[in-house]
Amino acid sequence: MALQSRQINPGNRSSAMLSNQQINELTIPVPGEFVGFRDHGDLNAYRRHLPHWRQDGATYFATFRQADSIPKEVADSLREEKQSWKERIEAHENPPFDLLLEYDVFLKKYQRVIETSLDECHGSCLFLNRENRELLRSAMLHFDETRYSLFGFVIMPNHCHVLLKPTTDFELEEILGSWKKFTSRRIEGETKPLWQDESHDRIVRDEAHFRKAVRYILKNPLKAHLSTASFDLALAGVDLTALESRPTSGPMKSHR
Repeated sequence: MALQSRQINPGNRSSAMLSNQQINELTIPVPGEFVGFRDHGDLNAYRRHLPHWRQDGATYFATFRQADSIPKEVADSLREEKQSWKERIEAHENPPFDLLLEYDVFLKKYQRVIETSLDECHGSCLFLNRENRELLRSAMLHFDETRYSLFGFVIMPNHCHVLLKPTTDFELEEILGSWKKFTSRRIEGETKPLWQDESHDRIVRDEAHFRKAVRYILKNPLKAHLSTASFDLALAGVDLTALESRPTSGPMKSHR
């Protein structure tokens, strides 16, 4: 299906005009190409600093961020806590189920801290620059419908959330890595490397999870109190223009 027929608008910033309530009430269509998690499908997993699950043909919600986007004190605290958990689990040949459940709670807390910190817009925030956002947006759109189906994304000042389904010939890591490599070569900044090496990703479970991810993308600029000049957003098949004239809960703030 061609990009335009899926109604991805690369320059759509209409979510800045929506309130949380309006986003919650928005009709979110699920594209025909969407494939969620399959209970009986083959599943592969690997771990670096974060766990990664892979299933052929599945849709993913991924986040990648600038290397300087998390303050050092926050990163150090999370690293120490994570190392402590690793030692607790490795002390058992077969970790107790209750301990694994506690670790899962920690991982969710870990991700919440990261997300909150990202939305506070720390670091160099190179994607406040419109030209830099255009480079990243162009990279993501370039191989849409050949290497992956791109369902939506939001480019924030120091990170990006993206919803996509890789084709069978390309791995998610390869796709994300190509975007990072392309932009790293072209964006000048004081901080090198530009990107954090590892990205956060999860398999989208089902249509309800897909709609939740779309709403997360829509709400992220609102949560970070960004002005319309501070982010770029694109979604497949979501008509935001009809809501632009509706009143919102208040004006957006300009970052910096």
